[in-house]
Amino acid sequence: MILQGKNELTVQEFLNLPTGEGDITYELVNGQAIPKIQAKFFHAKLTRVLLNLIEQSRVA
Repeated sequence: MILQGKNELTVQEFLNLPTGEGDITYELVNGQAIPKIQAKFFHAKLTRVLLNLIEQSRVA
């Protein structure tokens, strides 16, 4: 579901859109709702490690 047209979406209109189907999520780029590319295994694992390190540093 890519929303295109002459009218650009505002942030509020984007937030009010119905949720995507399945695992597809969208991001707002230049007024358009664009499907986000899912992270590959390495990137997803790296993100988890970094988030864990940040969380541990906040507790200390």
